[in-house]
Amino acid sequence: MMEIIKLSGIYDKRTLKMAQEIGVKFFEFDFRPRSFNFVQQYVLEEVLESVTSSDDIVSLHFQNEANFVVDNILNSFKDIAIKPQLVFSDTQSPVYYDSFKRPYMWHHSPDADLKAVLKSKYNMGIILSYGYLEDLHRLGTLQSFITNLYVQLKEVGGLNKTIGLKIDWDSNLAPSIFELVDFDFLDLPINDKVEVCYRNVDSTKLRRNIEILKNLAC
Repeated sequence: MMEIIKLSGIYDKRTLKMAQEIGVKFFEFDFRPRSFNFVQQYVLEEVLESVTSSDDIVSLHFQNEANFVVDNILNSFKDIAIKPQLVFSDTQSPVYYDSFKRPYMWHHSPDADLKAVLKSKYNMGIILSYGYLEDLHRLGTLQSFITNLYVQLKEVGGLNKTIGLKIDWDSNLAPSIFELVDFDFLDLPINDKVEVCYRNVDSTKLRRNIEILKNLAC
C-alpha cells in the first residue's frame, strides 16, 4: 500500500503540527458548511502559517458553493508560495470546476458524467469511496466498474491521472481492491475515531493509526 496519506479536515494548528511530526505532508481544509470539520477563512490563514515545507500539499474541499465563495478562499493564497488543489464532492458541470483555473480532484459520484469530468482541462484525478467499492464488490460488479474507469481514462488520455481512496480509520481493507487499482493516496478524515472529544485530536491515536496504515502490505 502506498505511504501517501492525506489527512482531511484540519481545523487548527495543533492538529496540523501533530500530523507533520508523524510525517504527513498532505492536508485538506473543509469548507463544506455542513461538515463537522468546517473551517472559516481566518482559521485557514492562521493554520497556513505552519505550512512551511515545499513538500507539503494543501487541498481545499468544497461542495455546491457559489463561484465567489471559492474565489474568496483562494485569495488567502494570493501572496504566499502555497498553490492549493481544489476538491469537489458534488455533481456540478465540469465548466464550473474549470472556471477556477486550478487543478482539482473530484469525489466520484455514480450520478455524474464521469467521462466529462475526467476530460475537463483542470481535472487531475478522482477520489473513490472505499464504501462504494465494497458495495460494488458485494454486488459482483466491482471488476466491471474498474474496467470501465480505466477505459474512460484511456479515452481521455488520462491514464496518468491521480486516483485517491477515501477510507475510514476502521475500514477493513480488502487486498483484492488494491490489486485492481493502483491508488496514489489514502484520504482519511479527522473524526471521533482519532479524537478525545469534538475538535480535540488524540495524538497517540492519530500516530498509532497512521503507522498501522503505513505499514500495511498490499
